[in-house]
Amino acid sequence: MNNNKLSKYVVFTKRINKKNDRILFSTRSNKLLLISESVYSAIKSENLKKIPKYLQLKLYESKILIDRNENELLTVINENKSKVAQQLDRLYEIIQPTADCNLSCSYCGQIHSKINMSDEIIDRLVNRILYKIKANKFKELTVGWFGGEPLMAMDEMRVITEKLKNFCDLNSVKYSAIIASNGLLLTKVSHFKSGC
Repeated sequence: MNNNKLSKYVVFTKRINKKNDRILFSTRSNKLLLISESVYSAIKSENLKKIPKYLQLKLYESKILIDRNENELLTVINENKSKVAQQLDRLYEIIQPTADCNLSCSYCGQIHSKINMSDEIIDRLVNRILYKIKANKFKELTVGWFGGEPLMAMDEMRVITEKLKNFCDLNSVKYSAIIASNGLLLTKVSHFKSGC
């Protein structure tokens, strides 16, 4: 454990309480740890011998501490390439059926307009997705619905979903969908008739 260094992909908060504890976050492993000021100082000064062995091990397992000889950027690139290679039979498409939204959140950077996809745009979008599936022989399609507020275009979502699901069902392609929504338009009758 003495041949370790701090990962480049770690973020520390400022002191969060009277004991001067900090939160440490590894963007590489998505792990959060609460650490004392003495552990923070030991990490920052690379004096890791001052950190108890059990905590060094936890920091290492969380990819907060890494092997001193590791080319971390190359490791992260290779990990990402490996993940992509595992998903080669899956197509993920993000669809924004509308630029409209039923909220005016102060933090939102989007400009909203009451414009939904036209029939022509829907046909072109669906044809492009079907072309990708056929050309790459994808076995799985996942649609991510985003907006504005995608539920403001429920009719368009239903049309697109029906067309994509029909193709997927006929061609043994697994279909799934996710939605980023503020949830205000979710009701008992807002579900898709096509089973989504």
